[in-house]
Amino acid sequence: MRRPLPRTAATVVAALAALAVGLLAAPVPVEASGHTAERSFEEPEAVVGSEVTVTVEAGDYGDFGRVTETLPEGWTYTGSSLPDAAVSIDGRDVRFLLLDETTFTYTVTAPEAAGAYTFSGVIEDASRRAAPVGGDQAITVRSLWAHCLKGAVAESFSLVVYEGGALEELANCAESRGLTTLYALHEGAYLAYALGAPAFVNRDFTELFADGVPELTPLIAKSDGPPSDDPVGDIAAPGDWPTCLHGEVGAGFSAVVYAGGSVEELAACASSLAVTSLYALHEGEWEPYIVGAPTFVNRDFGELFTGVVPALTPFIVKGAEPAPAGPAEAAGSSSPAESTVEPDDQAPARSSASGQSATVEQRRVRVIAGTGGIGVSHRNDCVDGARLHGFGWADGELVEVVAEGDGRCAGWLQVRAGGVTSWVRERYLLAA
Repeated sequence: MRRPLPRTAATVVAALAALAVGLLAAPVPVEASGHTAERSFEEPEAVVGSEVTVTVEAGDYGDFGRVTETLPEGWTYTGSSLPDAAVSIDGRDVRFLLLDETTFTYTVTAPEAAGAYTFSGVIEDASRRAAPVGGDQAITVRSLWAHCLKGAVAESFSLVVYEGGALEELANCAESRGLTTLYALHEGAYLAYALGAPAFVNRDFTELFADGVPELTPLIAKSDGPPSDDPVGDIAAPGDWPTCLHGEVGAGFSAVVYAGGSVEELAACASSLAVTSLYALHEGEWEPYIVGAPTFVNRDFGELFTGVVPALTPFIVKGAEPAPAGPAEAAGSSSPAESTVEPDDQAPARSSASGQSATVEQRRVRVIAGTGGIGVSHRNDCVDGARLHGFGWADGELVEVVAEGDGRCAGWLQVRAGGVTSWVRERYLLAA
């Protein structure tokens, strides 16, 4: 068996000098010389931005040889098991000088763009004859998440977290999980995106995310089944979040993502942000947590999150409402229920989530009634099928009328309470 030559600097320099005469010239087509090289990856997949180790096995190349690896676009060479003097880089080509080695490794950094990538290369023997590097060629780079939507999906409504990206990518991602509709909670209003619906139906959602859907956006998802588990699993929250709840928290309802921790830490976090209650959506059912309430009130929530609330858990939260107007501020009204706010005559007509117009009228207070005690569901459109199951107002709830529907929305009123705007049939709204 041939003994490896010592890897001294003089040996490498001498070999490089030989290459200046031989291997650095254009290689000639392979003949039946028998020299070979095979490439292998540790795994067939890599995460974006991660370091990947490539192993090359070579043989029968003579006194010395050279392997040239051509890296795919976006990949970066970072190091090798060979001495630095034995490696040269020319753009995407990385050349490795071999002196009796039969195996060496090199490391590269995967690009930030997910996708399929192909490596290629050649091995040249001491006579400048070239042969292709065999073995593994293709490797898939995936995002940090195993799927773009994190969260279990029930056969109804669920809360999920989107990895972030273009709206078209979100639609494809939602379709891959069997979702039919997505809802974003923006400034207290639910904006719907129905997969496959005409553009005007999804106009408000599309305008909100015209520049793409931000990373870690919480969404409400509707599915007709079958249910599916969380494909992403446990994953740490980014370390640069300024607060424990990611997302804008205002008066009324908002959608947020929790950084992770115990229920007690979640409660302290919520209290520090003036959040009065949180709602988890589990298997289609809402599980509330009322900040400051006795333990038995929040028992179901505590049983759902025994020990710890996982990082990147989405919640609907309710922020503290502004203090009601005092008597002096309400002067001029015969009663609070009859108080009105005169609209601006130049104000444009309101636009509903369905694209239908709604006439702006004087705001007045109504009460939810006549539902047989079941209350009304929140709706982002003036049709019965637009209800958001699990969201609604009970009989006796006071709401403020902000617009009256016309056209196909005739007989419906757009009302607001608790920071949420919804369509309700007029027959379920009585003067307070």
